[in-house]
Amino acid sequence: MPKVFLFDIGNVLWQYQESLDRLYTSWALICNLTTDEFRQKYKSYYKYLETNEKSFSDFINFLGHSDTSPFISALELIYTPDNFTQNLNQPLLNLITNLRSITKVGYLSNAENFFYPYVQQQFNPYFDFGYSSWQLGLDKPDPAIYLKTLELQHLKPDDVIFIDDTQKNIDSAKALGIKSILFQNNQQLLSELYKIQI
Repeated sequence: MPKVFLFDIGNVLWQYQESLDRLYTSWALICNLTTDEFRQKYKSYYKYLETNEKSFSDFINFLGHSDTSPFISALELIYTPDNFTQNLNQPLLNLITNLRSITKVGYLSNAENFFYPYVQQQFNPYFDFGYSSWQLGLDKPDPAIYLKTLELQHLKPDDVIFIDDTQKNIDSAKALGIKSILFQNNQQLLSELYKIQI
């Protein structure tokens, strides 16, 4: 039995794309841009937010605005507790609850810093520990983020089973000796866990 299961959040435990698309549209309207134009601006900047190199205010300034309040209002309108709950992978969270009765379970997620009040902190009750890229100043698939997580939790690579939906993140973890499973759907994950006698 591994000492720790380590889960990704986006598209594993929580379906985020529909909410993010709504946010792009809302923020694009504030900026008088098309959604595609805004998406390109966001794409050029989000890594700074994901590793906490820049603040949300910096991002709003980059967009040519100084007042963050309309942007925060859009966040609050879209990322409500109900929206969060509706987009959870509840069967997988139930599995995590069962796993926690026999071992530790954590999460490791790439996430922009301004999302914390709306997304990441909502997951904390489901886990024994959790880290987001902006908290560590590193993002997947950088090997350093896995090494930092191991260090903080006093773990060796073979203590962990890591579950993520992105192949490059899986490959990076495997290169460090971390047992890793590429998540495709719940049934496939259960099958993979069964193969390793979990």
